[in-house]
Amino acid sequence: MLLGVLLHAACNYLPGPPDGGWPARDPAVSPAAGLLVLFIHAFRMPAFFLLAGFFGAMMLERRGVAGMATDRLRRIGLPLLIGWIVIFPMVKAAFVLAAVRGTTPDLASAIMAFPREAIAHPWASPGPAHLWFLWYLLWLYPLAVIVTIACRWLRPLWREYFIRVVDASIVSRYRGIILGLAWTPFLLPMKHASVDTPTSFAINPAILAAYAFPFLVGWRLWYRMDVIAALAAAASRRLRTVALLAAMACLCLVASLIAAGARPSAIGSVI
Repeated sequence: MLLGVLLHAACNYLPGPPDGGWPARDPAVSPAAGLLVLFIHAFRMPAFFLLAGFFGAMMLERRGVAGMATDRLRRIGLPLLIGWIVIFPMVKAAFVLAAVRGTTPDLASAIMAFPREAIAHPWASPGPAHLWFLWYLLWLYPLAVIVTIACRWLRPLWREYFIRVVDASIVSRYRGIILGLAWTPFLLPMKHASVDTPTSFAINPAILAAYAFPFLVGWRLWYRMDVIAALAAAASRRLRTVALLAAMACLCLVASLIAAGARPSAIGSVI
């Protein structure tokens, strides 16, 4: 998550004109900033949702549905509410100032024009801002519980077949390739490279589905601790693992660039 600091700092140097997603641009833009943003964004949020799914399953096993709901509302819902009240006005003010700065000759003029613009657009289009991942997480927990309960209601033969298919992709030594290919259809509806970032409290079904995939994989991993042990053992072979991950990252990057049409503005707007 600390890479998010680097990612948002790099957003100021993205190629292309300022937009609603990130209106601040430093004069010294660089295509490398767009590649850096894309590279970080492509894996850190799926990794976050995978970890959230893993520990969500643990919470369900230990506390049950009611206990899990209470805990998640206290640890996710309450910080989201308090954090949004604090963060959204600050982000909105910063974005308005950046937009005004882009249309005025100097900083002093922008500061003078800022109050007028801020008053003209009070709380316009309220969204979750940088806390969008907590908002989506609150929807994924009940979704995972529903899927878990639905699996228990399935006929034993169907349930066993479904679990075997899921586990086969997780247990396989080629799990990275298999899961990557399985996740690809969820990326096709996206407007930009990688997964789009939501800007509204209205749930985007495509984005929810894209992040539900790693979340549910992490959820299932809780029940396959043998896979966790195998991954820990594989970590001892660091050189080969790092080389494989680097190759997969390069392939994902190339695929994202192709999907975005290799346009610098599209690459930079993945946030």
